[in-house]
Amino acid sequence: MNLEEGIKRKLLFSHVPKAGGSSIHVLFRHLMGANHVYRMRSRHLDSRPTLEHLTDLEKQSYLVFHGHFAYGVHAIFSEPCAYLSVVRDPIDRIVSLYRFTRESGREDRRERAMQMGFAEFFETEWKRRNLPVAQMRMVTKEVEIEKAKAVIDNHYLMICSTRQQKDMQDLLLAMLGGQDRKTVHANRSQGTPVDKDEIAAIRKKYGARLEADNWLVSYAEAAFDAVRERYERNPFVSPPDLSDTKRVRKLRRIDEEYDAIDKKIAKLMRKDRAKRRQVAKQAAS
Repeated sequence: MNLEEGIKRKLLFSHVPKAGGSSIHVLFRHLMGANHVYRMRSRHLDSRPTLEHLTDLEKQSYLVFHGHFAYGVHAIFSEPCAYLSVVRDPIDRIVSLYRFTRESGREDRRERAMQMGFAEFFETEWKRRNLPVAQMRMVTKEVEIEKAKAVIDNHYLMICSTRQQKDMQDLLLAMLGGQDRKTVHANRSQGTPVDKDEIAAIRKKYGARLEADNWLVSYAEAAFDAVRERYERNPFVSPPDLSDTKRVRKLRRIDEEYDAIDKKIAKLMRKDRAKRRQVAKQAAS
C-alpha cells in the first residue's frame, strides 16, 4: 500500500487484546482529538453488526475506528480504508491476559483466575479461544498463512509486534505531523507474578502448535521494518483534516452517552451477580 495515500484513508485499528493496542488508541486521541476517534464496543470477531447503526454522516466524520474487531469491517464504508494492528508472541499475550484477568478482569473471571496457576489458565484459554490461530484469524479472518499474507500485503497500512510498538508510535507521529511525546503505555497489568517454569513448560508443550500466530508475529515485524525503510527513503507529513470539529463534537457527546449507559448496565450486572452469590451461600448454609 502506498504510505502517503494510505495514511489519508479511513483508519481501522484492529486491537488484538493484550498486545499493546490501548497505547496506539491513546496516541490517535492525542494526535486527532477524542472527537475524531471512534471506539467500537463490540468484543466479537465480527463487529459489522454493531456499526450498522451508524449513519453515513457518522462514518464520514470519524477518522479512526478502534476496537476488538476482525478484518472485514471495511465492507460497511463507502470510502477506502486502511488497517493497522499490533500482534504479540502468543504465549506472552496469554501471560498478560492472565495478569490482567487476575487484577482487573470481569468479577466472575477474576475469581476463577485467582484460583488458577498460569498453566491451568492457559489450558482453559486454549480450549475457549482457538489459540493456535487466534491472532491471525482476528487480523486477517484467515487460517491459512498464504491467504493471511495477501490480506496484510493488500489492506494493512501498518502492522507490527509489541517489540516495535514504540517505533510504530514514532512513525505515526512523523506521518501525521504530531509533536514528540513520551510513549504511552495504557491498560498495562501491574505485574502479577507468573511462575517462569510454568511458562517454559507451556512453551515446550504448545510452541510448535502455535505455528500460525508465531508466523504472524515474524511477518508483522518484517512488514513493519519494510514500511519504516520506505518512509525513511521518502518521508512526508500529512496532517489529518480536523476542520469539521463541531459536527464531530456532537457525535462524541452521543458516543459518551452510550458509554455511560454501558457502565450503568455493567454496574447493575455486577450487583446482580453479587446478590445471586449471596443467595446461593445462604441456601447452602
